[in-house]
Amino acid sequence: MASAPQFLVKPKNTKVFGGGSIVTLDCAANGVPKPHITWLKDGQTIDLKLFDTRFSRVGQGSLQIKDVSVDDQGTYQCRAENSEDSVDAAAILEVLIAPR
Repeated sequence: MASAPQFLVKPKNTKVFGGGSIVTLDCAANGVPKPHITWLKDGQTIDLKLFDTRFSRVGQGSLQIKDVSVDDQGTYQCRAENSEDSVDAAAILEVLIAPR
């Protein structure tokens, strides 16, 4: 029997120091059929297929960002979608500059 996606884990608002940090925004969902997870930053889909991207998927649907910089600051949305419905969960990534 089909069911709409439900989040098992939602991303949390995160603060990180820029300049080479790695941050992971967690997201996992289940449903029938199994939901497809996509990530958006400030409303724009993140293309995880780009070869030179610093963004990658880890685990079921978490997003890892390598070499974090101030440009990565913003609202990240995890979208879980299947033929029944789609659900979104958002978190704000704040990038701090380390004091010199």
